[in-house]
Amino acid sequence: MNEKLLPNSLRKIVLPILLFLIIGLVFSDPIADYINLEVIRLNWILKDFILLSLIVFVFSKEKIETPRIQKIRAKKLIESLGFGVVVVIFDSLSAIFYSGDSFEMKSSYEFLILIFSYYLLSFYISKNIKEVAKA
Repeated sequence: MNEKLLPNSLRKIVLPILLFLIIGLVFSDPIADYINLEVIRLNWILKDFILLSLIVFVFSKEKIETPRIQKIRAKKLIESLGFGVVVVIFDSLSAIFYSGDSFEMKSSYEFLILIFSYYLLSFYISKNIKEVAKA
């Protein structure tokens, strides 16, 4: 499988930026007052950069990229896309059946964050679990 991934050095750059952006999102009210910007606009700017940072982090190579890691990456990427489809279906069904008069679905930003977070969590769990030999 010939994959075109971003270099591993980007992970070292993006991870502190991602943490800084999440902290900025938590404390967005005082930051917005300090830089004289509406809180809603600042939140959307921070959310866009968080999503961009997650994309770079997800699509960059591991320090040692082995065939096993490539196989896990492909499997977990397909699994996370399936997870996203299931979440969209359940969200739309719950909005139809349980919302009454107001029909509201989640934004695509929230779904992408959920999908990438699921991918990262499941990928790192699968990568770090040692295979148990069958007795």
